[in-house]
Amino acid sequence: MSLNINSQKKILIVDENESSRNSLQLELNRKGLPSETLNNFSNAANLQSQILMADPDLIIMSVHFKDNDKMGIALCEKLRFQGNNSWIILVGHNNAHNNSQLEEKIFSLNAGADDYFTKPFFIDELIAKISTMLRRSSIHTRDGVLEYSDLRMDLINRSVWRTGKQIDLRLKEFDLLKVFLIKPEQILTREYIFDQVWGSSFLGDSNVIEVYIRYLRSKLNKPSLIKTRRGNGYIMISDESQISKANTQFEL
Repeated sequence: MSLNINSQKKILIVDENESSRNSLQLELNRKGLPSETLNNFSNAANLQSQILMADPDLIIMSVHFKDNDKMGIALCEKLRFQGNNSWIILVGHNNAHNNSQLEEKIFSLNAGADDYFTKPFFIDELIAKISTMLRRSSIHTRDGVLEYSDLRMDLINRSVWRTGKQIDLRLKEFDLLKVFLIKPEQILTREYIFDQVWGSSFLGDSNVIEVYIRYLRSKLNKPSLIKTRRGNGYIMISDESQISKANTQFEL
């Protein structure tokens, strides 16, 4: 049965195992999700360039490559550093050492992956995740602009507008809002937000997140789009009725 998902969405499979990527592409096609694959895995720089040129909406990428066991994680981190906002699902191998597998998942999410799967996995579970991500991709646009509800962010000119009015934001206020706009309707932990905006080397006040979210709420005016989820983190959502449907991937 095919899924009712925009056929113009581009899915890119990045896996140097030919049998694995062809099998996955076949399964996606059967579900009405046409995809593309890469075939040149000569080096990380070349692979990164191919991915950027393909400009996909969603990337399914192997963590492990023959010449670099964790190259998928490194590529994910580099893509995020360059401002790429494609959905990224990283896929690792089943490992008998559970701690090692958990560590790999944590590294993958911290590198900017939106989800992590372990082979072998149920294809229907992956399809469901892809379906959710592609539906949400309509929340924001590409070409350097992020949009959600009545909020619009121009990443190139570093400007923010709400209901047609420009909002003056300081550097970290802009960076913080960007984190929420990239992952709307998802609960983000304080740790994730802190790492994305200030980095692990920051030695300032531990309540800096609360302070800057208060600044943002004041400047964005009501109704507030950034909600507090006590004990979990924060979420950007325009309709409280949708909260139960919000993805909680970063809730640890």
